[in-house]
Amino acid sequence: MGGARRRTVGGNGGIRDSRRYYIRVGATFRQSEGAPSTNVCSTPSVRHANPGVPSAPVGFPLTPVPVQRSRPLFVPRIVLGVVVPIIAVSMAACGGGDAAKGGGAKTTAQGAVGCVSTDTTPVSLAVKDYISTASPGPQRYLTAAGTDSELPPDGLKTIQDRGPTYFYSADPAAGKKLRDKLASAGPYTTMLVIFRGKSETDGGKSVAVKLAGLYVGGEHEGKKSPLKVYSVKCDSTTWKLAGATVDSLH
Repeated sequence: MGGARRRTVGGNGGIRDSRRYYIRVGATFRQSEGAPSTNVCSTPSVRHANPGVPSAPVGFPLTPVPVQRSRPLFVPRIVLGVVVPIIAVSMAACGGGDAAKGGGAKTTAQGAVGCVSTDTTPVSLAVKDYISTASPGPQRYLTAAGTDSELPPDGLKTIQDRGPTYFYSADPAAGKKLRDKLASAGPYTTMLVIFRGKSETDGGKSVAVKLAGLYVGGEHEGKKSPLKVYSVKCDSTTWKLAGATVDSLH
């Protein structure tokens, strides 16, 4: 905003000074006497002190207008400083609500799962009991790899922890090679542990595991170990054997 002095001749022949203000808004200038007008869209005009002299419209000044620095433009930073934190707090509050809901849901899900340990599973407990109570007690173990009777990974780990473990094949030629290998290693009782499947009840908190056995090689060649059905239940933190029944001989 700049000001310019212009001398005009009054009606009494005297000389008066009148100040006009030019305010540039975009590419338009406006002027007024005294305080700047609030109408920034009106067409500026020159108003003389002598009403007898006609006024003429004024456009862009043809000569440079001296710029007088007035009060600096005020930016309400305090408003920005208040609004931004409020938005941030609101977003944080919303996020906190979601996190609280998500955390609660996660906790509930974990509580529903309960027994999640990979070291103790229904199958591993059943296999451990089966080979521990078998008679005669096995010293080496076999699993029927690649068949529906193959032990799951947790059951396989259990027999590997108890003694030497081999893969069994029903193919006659492969079976003969396996028996010869077992015989050369020593007269140890060897059992093929057969997995007959499992089923879940009570929302997965109760599991039934079926196992059977067959002795391979040595003096117990061909002897069958009875089929057992194990009941394993989750007591909220770990799996425990609830009982076992002898079903039949395979």
